[in-house]
Amino acid sequence: ERAARRGPGLTVPATILLLEEDATVRAAMEEHLAAAGHKVQSPAEFAATAWVKRLADCDLVVAGLDLPGCDAEELLARTHDVCGLIFTAVEERGAAMVPRVIELMRRGAADCLVKPITGVTLLRAVTRSLKVSHLEAKVRRLEGEIERLAGTGAGIVGSSPAIRKVRDEIERVAAFATPVLVLGETGVGKELVARAVHKASGRKGEFVPVNAAAFGPELFEAE
Repeated sequence: ERAARRGPGLTVPATILLLEEDATVRAAMEEHLAAAGHKVQSPAEFAATAWVKRLADCDLVVAGLDLPGCDAEELLARTHDVCGLIFTAVEERGAAMVPRVIELMRRGAADCLVKPITGVTLLRAVTRSLKVSHLEAKVRRLEGEIERLAGTGAGIVGSSPAIRKVRDEIERVAAFATPVLVLGETGVGKELVARAVHKASGRKGEFVPVNAAAFGPELFEAE
């Protein structure tokens, strides 16, 4: 959710955890990321005890694919619901690493960059990953809002005094096990209100809308 708090489209400054074995490469990556405005954390140890506690404060992790003492699969699992993850790999591994990289990306890794990595390539990948994280957080927030509205309004959206009054009335009448008559002109949302009452009341069974105007007088009376 950290990316979402920076606002629409904002991806800097971000807190990035950098796990890189080669000191020279690590220094160069730190320089590129810091120059772009990011805050970089780069522990010298790569065991889980060295980085797991830092994840809660990170927006993104950039890590080597084969770090000593660090399992890439465990790192991916730890970061999955916390922040984005970009792997880096040495070019010499070549085709041998492709199946593993594909599987890691299928399971949620944002990218895998092949060394040597230019500053432009690194920053593009970082920006892309942060934007995706921002959009995912936004989608989760909107889904939560939809669920909240559905719980008290079954699709009735809005925050005006009139809409809030309708929601209050729905919650009030839903507490009683009595028939409810909803009046209104065509198109104002009577079915939405009826559906919301049914949902909020805890009544068993599905809500079944019926168009009474389509019934003949005899059938309507019988029903």
